[in-house]
Amino acid sequence: MTKKRGFSLLIAVMLLLSSVLPVYAGTAAADSSVEQNAKISKEEAKKAATDAVKKFFGLEIDDKKYQTNIQLMPRMDFRRSYSWEVSWSLFDGRTSSHISAGIDAATGKLTRFYKSESYSSRDQVAVALLSKEQAQGFAETFLAKTNPEQFKQTKLLDMNSAYYVKTRPDYSFRYIREINGIRYDNNYINVSINGVDGSIRSYDYNWEEDINFPSAEGVISKEKAMQILKDSLDMKLRYSSVRSKIRPSTEPPVIRLAYQPDYQYGIYADALTGQALDYSGKPLAEQKSRDISREQMEKYAADTKTRRVISKEIDSKRAAEIINHRIKEFFGENYRLENLNYSENEVQWQASSKRTWSAEIIKNEDASVNFVGQVSIDALTEELLSFNRYDNGYAYGEAYEPKLTWEQAYDKAIELIGSYFPGKLPCIKTKQTNYLQTYLVNNVEVPERRVYFHFPRVEKGIEFTDSSIAVDLDLKTGEVMSLYCNWIENPPLPSAEGNIGGEKAKELYLKDFDAVLKYVPINQNKAPDSANPLKIVYSLENKPGTLRGEYIDALSGKITDYSGEEINMTETDFNTKIKGLPAEKELSILAFQGIIDAKDFDPDREITFIELVKMLVNAKGYRPTASGAAEVLLFKNITKKDDSYSYINEAVRYGLLENEPVELELEAKVTREQMVELIVTMSNYDKLAQAKDIFVLSFEDAKQISPDRTGYVAIGKGLGIITADNGKFRPNDDAKMAEAAVGIYKALDSLR
Repeated sequence: MTKKRGFSLLIAVMLLLSSVLPVYAGTAAADSSVEQNAKISKEEAKKAATDAVKKFFGLEIDDKKYQTNIQLMPRMDFRRSYSWEVSWSLFDGRTSSHISAGIDAATGKLTRFYKSESYSSRDQVAVALLSKEQAQGFAETFLAKTNPEQFKQTKLLDMNSAYYVKTRPDYSFRYIREINGIRYDNNYINVSINGVDGSIRSYDYNWEEDINFPSAEGVISKEKAMQILKDSLDMKLRYSSVRSKIRPSTEPPVIRLAYQPDYQYGIYADALTGQALDYSGKPLAEQKSRDISREQMEKYAADTKTRRVISKEIDSKRAAEIINHRIKEFFGENYRLENLNYSENEVQWQASSKRTWSAEIIKNEDASVNFVGQVSIDALTEELLSFNRYDNGYAYGEAYEPKLTWEQAYDKAIELIGSYFPGKLPCIKTKQTNYLQTYLVNNVEVPERRVYFHFPRVEKGIEFTDSSIAVDLDLKTGEVMSLYCNWIENPPLPSAEGNIGGEKAKELYLKDFDAVLKYVPINQNKAPDSANPLKIVYSLENKPGTLRGEYIDALSGKITDYSGEEINMTETDFNTKIKGLPAEKELSILAFQGIIDAKDFDPDREITFIELVKMLVNAKGYRPTASGAAEVLLFKNITKKDDSYSYINEAVRYGLLENEPVELELEAKVTREQMVELIVTMSNYDKLAQAKDIFVLSFEDAKQISPDRTGYVAIGKGLGIITADNGKFRPNDDAKMAEAAVGIYKALDSLR
């Protein structure tokens, strides 16, 4: 059963982007005029960053070793302020190191820190040594040193979330400002702690020093607010695609029927007046919507061209001809395609289609090949699937003369859909609501420059949001920034007959929610660099210790996540289950990192073969997208429809199982010697374990151990994976879930 080949020991960690990366990522740097007016100069910012990194994180920056970069960037925060972003990078051929720090351009204060190290290879998940409580202690000690006064005004936000495999053993904590017992979510401090050594992985500080918090006198009761919020909430029956956690992403998604919350009737309740407010704090009466008339719809429907479908995909010559034509339509004569690519059976970020031709766009005279956009078309119908313009010199917060109003932009979006997707226009929800914000620049009121429209498909009167058309327009230039058609042909839509109904769905959704007082800023068309006044509102928040699910299965009534998996397990539930166990700390760490399934974990229950395989694959780094590219499985009783398919595929890829035409007994109990063999194989010591006549075991029942597993048991004992029980190993006893989990933890710990 176990694959008889070894791997070289690769002790490495793949570091992912932190959950608290700066909110300005992806935006353009500030122009020279902003830089000249900054109170903190570039040189001062670099020194402040270098000093802060040394003072708070103990890191000495050697400019001779590190490549340094510094830019002034918009923070896109409550005041739309600017921050000097200083970064240092080092690559020595095997590892790369990146350190970055943000310095407020007005105050010189450290606003952000991030440190990452990546290795040229990775073959194991790094496991934490610290518990969540220990990591929290490190976070709070750090904040008491860096922001003592601000930290006193914060409260740790309950961030209960579903367990999933975390390749990096980091803990993230979010401290929200709280005044008069009322939360102000716009002010916060985020800290991420390395779960191995307690060092700071990342830090993000977002705070207003001078702000007027209105009095809470006269606020309505929580009960009254809860009723307003309940009345404002609409549970929409929608079709949605279930994105499986365990099947390759290249497979077509399953479509289900679920209720989802729709806050168009109000996301807040004014704590003084009881009015329902939208997300920006404005009364719903101020919302403006637009739709097309029946006559317009009939006209577009009458203009619909017969859809061209051919039996074989078009060739590259024809694809280039069509794409170049689309480029001229969107960009003009001076542009052409580059990097023409064909793909089959792929779900792409641009659009979904069985067969697709796509290309980048460049200027004809551009010798450096700077891509300015992208186009993709359907290879069977020649229809446009997506268009994207990469950059048009957009500077946030600038004054400009709009070429389009929101209403004109809507009309243009409808015109685009009528032109490129005429047959789909009658199948989408055309009504849109204007949520566009405006602000003052040099005493001139201007709207946000980009406007986005999302038109979901409607089938049998039910929205299908995953099959939709989206349009993004620039109000200053009138240019189309992006146009996407994500359309699933002939989707197998489930029947809505017998569904639980909207009121029942609302009751189920709200059972774990409470009304929480908050301060929210109300946009009053002020200048981009000035704060808006605050209003006290009630908002729906999960009760402490509960998990948030955005889907209510329309037939079963179960609260689920995006993958359709029921959410009925919380961190509190799991901690209660393992409380007092000798390995409580190790089990809590394994659950936090998603290596063990907290929902089904029972410490004293015998573990099955498939449960152990899943733990081992998680410990190696479960990546279901990689499973799609793995070798074809030969096992007689495993097919792609099985929930265990991708785990078995990953186990083969990692060398935990031999891919051979036999039947796997997935639900069979695992003996202790089988457990040790698999854990040692996961640790990449299987080649050593197969060496003959070099191992001696002192267990009283050593003769009961299978001869071909003697080396595995000896290595397991040496690594601390197993221990003697009154001098005995008990090789043929069934292994328990807790001892398998602890064995995996010990193995991972030994590989540091």
